[in-house]
Amino acid sequence: MKMSKEKKKETGRVQGMIQIALLMLLGAFIGGAGSAVCFWFKDDIANILQEAESITGHYSDWMLMFLSFVLFILAPLLTFIAAKKLKQWDEDSEEETERLERSIQRYQSVLSIFMIGEMCISGISIANLHTETSMVSMLSVAAVLIYALIVFWNLFFMGKLIKYDKKINPEKRGNFFSWNFNKEWLESCDEREKLRLFQAAYYTQLRTQFVYLAVFIGLLLVSNAVEIGIVPFLILMVIWVSQSLIYCYEYEKKR
Repeated sequence: MKMSKEKKKETGRVQGMIQIALLMLLGAFIGGAGSAVCFWFKDDIANILQEAESITGHYSDWMLMFLSFVLFILAPLLTFIAAKKLKQWDEDSEEETERLERSIQRYQSVLSIFMIGEMCISGISIANLHTETSMVSMLSVAAVLIYALIVFWNLFFMGKLIKYDKKINPEKRGNFFSWNFNKEWLESCDEREKLRLFQAAYYTQLRTQFVYLAVFIGLLLVSNAVEIGIVPFLILMVIWVSQSLIYCYEYEKKR
């Protein structure tokens, strides 16, 4: 009885060329049809974008304070739920242990996503300080100060979640508030966890290529309706090239 699995065949050259041709045709259709639509409705698109920019700039301070309030409640709530699950944890059950570990990691991801969103909106509030009246500027300053306090508030509870994770996995090392946390944490992971992390990093790098491509196409289409200048393209280039260079560097370093 054969124990080894048959090696999966790679995609043939003809099939690969057909796939590339289909992708090129799809790209040409999206680009051509999108450009035509943007050209025909450029006035409407320009008005929508200007209205969206006006609303975002006008309400960015309130959005920032709202997200700060949500995070003020969410961080201790998720930490409390994690602590409650930890008290009920059956250490002898591998299935329950993995489920608890997965829950804590998801809580960390939720808090991190909220922090990223808040940081981006805080940038809008800070940018508005140069163009607003003194009364509105005070609101922006207050929103940014509240955001800064919430950052420390959130980091405190993130540290608690890391502590719970280390209680489940005593072999884990790393001070969450240290610059070397990620390095020390990775070194303390077992081979299965490292493989999962490296696979996640690879697929993240792969998926983001499509995200950047979609953003590039979107910018091209929008540029047919409104004057966006070269700054969005330069920012996209810096982000896209930087990620590719970092990936190549880390890959070569791991050889």
